Amino acid sequence: MLILWLFVVLFIVFSSASYLLHQIHLKQAEKHFSDVSSTLLDEQIKKKFDVGQAINLSYANNSQLKKAIAFEDRSFLIKELKHTQQNFSIWTRFKEIGMHIITADGRSLLRTYDIPSYNQDLTRHNLIQKVIKTRKDVSGIDIGGASTNYRLIDIIPVFANDDPEEIVGFISMSQGFESIMNAMNKAGFQFAIYKAIRPDNGGPAEFVQDDNEIYQTQSLKNLSFTEKNLLTNSLHFQNNQVLYTQNLFDNTGKIKATIVVAEPIEILQREAWQNTKNYIIVFAFILIVLLVLSMALLNMMRKEVIKPIQRLEKKIGTIIQTQSFDQEVEVVENNEIGQMKHRFNRLLSEINELIYSINYQQKAIDQTLIVSRTDPYGTILYVNDNFCRISGYSKEELVGQPHNIVRHPEMPKSTFEEVWATIQSKKIWSGEIKNLRKNGETYYVMSYIMPLLDKNGNIKEFLSIREDITERVRLEKSLEKAKQDAEERRLVAEKSNQAKSEFLSSMSHELRTPLNSIIGFAQLLELSDLSEKQKKQLKNISTSGEHLLHLINDLLELAKIESGNISLSVERTELKPIVEECLQMIHTAAEKHHIKILISEKSNCNYFVIADHLRLKQVLVNFLTNAIKYNRENGSVILFAEKKTAEESPHKNGCIRISIEDTGYGIAEKYQKKLFQPFNRLGHETSTIEGTGIGLAITKDLIEKMDGQVGFESTEGVGSTFWFDIPIASDIDSDSLEQCRLKNEEQVENTSIEPKKTGKTTLRILYIEDNPANMQLMANIIETLDNCELVIAPNAEDGTTKAQQYLPNIIFIDINLPGMNGDEALPILKAIPELEAQNTLYYALTANAMKEDVKEGLIKGFDKYLTKPINVAEILSIIKEQTYSL
Repeated sequence: MLILWLFVVLFIVFSSASYLLHQIHLKQAEKHFSDVSSTLLDEQIKKKFDVGQAINLSYANNSQLKKAIAFEDRSFLIKELKHTQQNFSIWTRFKEIGMHIITADGRSLLRTYDIPSYNQDLTRHNLIQKVIKTRKDVSGIDIGGASTNYRLIDIIPVFANDDPEEIVGFISMSQGFESIMNAMNKAGFQFAIYKAIRPDNGGPAEFVQDDNEIYQTQSLKNLSFTEKNLLTNSLHFQNNQVLYTQNLFDNTGKIKATIVVAEPIEILQREAWQNTKNYIIVFAFILIVLLVLSMALLNMMRKEVIKPIQRLEKKIGTIIQTQSFDQEVEVVENNEIGQMKHRFNRLLSEINELIYSINYQQKAIDQTLIVSRTDPYGTILYVNDNFCRISGYSKEELVGQPHNIVRHPEMPKSTFEEVWATIQSKKIWSGEIKNLRKNGETYYVMSYIMPLLDKNGNIKEFLSIREDITERVRLEKSLEKAKQDAEERRLVAEKSNQAKSEFLSSMSHELRTPLNSIIGFAQLLELSDLSEKQKKQLKNISTSGEHLLHLINDLLELAKIESGNISLSVERTELKPIVEECLQMIHTAAEKHHIKILISEKSNCNYFVIADHLRLKQVLVNFLTNAIKYNRENGSVILFAEKKTAEESPHKNGCIRISIEDTGYGIAEKYQKKLFQPFNRLGHETSTIEGTGIGLAITKDLIEKMDGQVGFESTEGVGSTFWFDIPIASDIDSDSLEQCRLKNEEQVENTSIEPKKTGKTTLRILYIEDNPANMQLMANIIETLDNCELVIAPNAEDGTTKAQQYLPNIIFIDINLPGMNGDEALPILKAIPELEAQNTLYYALTANAMKEDVKEGLIKGFDKYLTKPINVAEILSIIKEQTYSL
């Protein structure tokens, strides 16, 4: 059966190929006929024109003929041209010629084929019009002057003997198509001319055969042509003939006639069949060979492929029927079939392992998760053991029931509407669901419900996988309640702290007023003439008053920290000047107690740190002061600064550790855990050492707010070492930093930068800032600009004075300043009439960069709130914009 089908297929292929090949040969034969017809026709027409042009040229150069034409001497012309027709037949193989002498104005002078005819107007003839216009030889196929037949016509101008530019007439020679027709017949072709007859109403042209009797011998009558068909095709098929047409056009571009060359179509088909027959023989031989080879190959395939595959198919059927995937197929072949069986055996092994794995996973799922399947309408089809255990229902009680059998009545209806809409849209729904056990207890599950689709994409079942989260939900509720309780306690504690801070602030303010009077009058009394005893008593009053004032200040500071009202300007700050200034500040106290202040030789303070300039100084002074107060007589204090790398600290650039080591009495171990607690003097409450017990608490809070750390080491009877870490802003070598520091000092001393003179109005700028590094940066920025004068003030008090003196156009002011801060200085500056009159602009330039800070600053009246670190491009833009408005 397979061989028969193979034979049928090969026969169809052979027949189709033969037909297509024959069609190709037909096309080739048609093209060959078209090429031969066109070439032969063009050659015959060219020969005719060449002969006519040669005769015309000989006559046109005859001086006697020129003279006769010029004087219209018909007698001479008749005599001279009498034997032209006879001589033409002798000179050429062409039988017929017509000579026509025409005057210069287009009148007929003499026709050899119609001598009596005379004086006919020929100016309307296409070729006559063309030769008159071009004054050159003109050839063409057109109707003759005295007939209705198409002829080959050549017209040449005749020039005067005495003037080669003057045309005295024309000589026309016309020839018929008989010799061309004979040449075509000899080549096996028929020949005729069809001319276009155009109706007066402008309708389509009708093509009829030229009425020349020579065409009556040709079998080309009653052919039908349209102008459109002639323009688009040169080959036509009519009356069992193949036709080649060559169109003749008039002066308007329309077809006036067409030359037809024909050949019987059977000749064309015979030529094509002869070419096809040779190929068919070759194809037949190839077909027979292929058929024999196919039969041999088929027999080999039956033996080597089909029978082994049949045995394999039988084995596969047995495996599927028995569901026993641990079997193997016997392999006896050492070819591709054998390799396929090896791969099939490997596939069976992998399937067997996969089935085992799936069964194991199913067992694990059944033991840990709640699984169920429902039909598309929600009716339960399957539940696992875990579902029964948690819900309290048996499988018999669940299967066939709607899934809402375990639904808790407190679950909102909208939740299940959402579930149903999601899974009906073939998406997975997940979420927490509260269910009800058979015994009425509540349990919670994390549910995943997904649609199972058939091969057509339709929902056939829903699979639900759930996790029992009852214990987790209970813990979350307990945790939430604990959080609420903690939040309530926190709010109570905050209110308590707030009340304490407000009380301390109020009491400090109330105490400060009478205390100022006590200290003031005590100082006035010191100027009086008092006895030594009175002076000593007055000194005790002053000392106690100042101690009480220091205590009040500490209380205010602590109140600010605890209430969160303290504001820090954390920015890039140079460390060395702060250390030097602090050492200078405590120098007097050290001398008073005979304490030596030493700096470790290994110390290196040449770093920029990220800190509040003022608060860092406060911390260091506190540590140094404590080291002096709690030291022994003639003791010493050693300051040591060292760098901690990024690996040794939590900061990406590392940090600087400042250590203050004293030779005091140390701190007992029982007090060390309470060291940073406010108001705890650690056993010194009754000593003569002045103190409040809140300095270290303030110091610790300030350092931690600057992202630093505080610590200490103390041995009772030996001494203590207090230290704090502060983040490094950037690494810089000591020499470069020293040069930078010297420039800063010079800048602080010389707080005015004169402008570069360009003949324009000078823009005056005031910068109120206490950080030398920021002063230097602003100075460097202004130095790059023309017509700008910078004045710097280190605090708000000095800034308001300089604002009245210099009347700046722009004021940049830091918020966190020693003494009066920037917020407090702003209304004072804005109240200066001269500044208000010239519309001075006020820009906050601060490290306080929180959204609340920016919003509050704009509300207080700053024109713009800029944050540190200083953005040079932003500063330049502000200054340049103001410069243009001057």
